[in-house]
This record gives sequence, structure tokens and C-alpha cells, in this order.
Amino acid sequence: MCAHTRQKRLYSIGGIVEQAGELAGLPFPVHAHMLRHGTGNNLSQTILKA
Repeated sequence: MCAHTRQKRLYSIGGIVEQAGELAGLPFPVHAHMLRHGTGNNLSQTILKA
């Protein structure tokens, strides 16, 4: 197992989401909790359209 900090982050969902934000070039740090807000927003918009 590599001791490099950046590679260790990939073993958790938070690390995967953080790296995805970096690779996407987002100008702000991304964390896993943002997925919850995005899902809730999408669900509320879907309900309002029905």
C-alpha cells in the first residue's frame, strides 16, 4: 500500500468525490456531503414538475 497522502484519500467516498472535483477543474473544494444537497435539489425539482 502506498503511503502517499493523495492516494490514501481514494479509499473513501470522500476522497473519490474530492478528486473528481479536482479533475473537473472546479474552482472550489468538493466534499461528499454536496452529493446529498444535489440529490435533494433534484428530487424537489422532479416533484414540483409532477
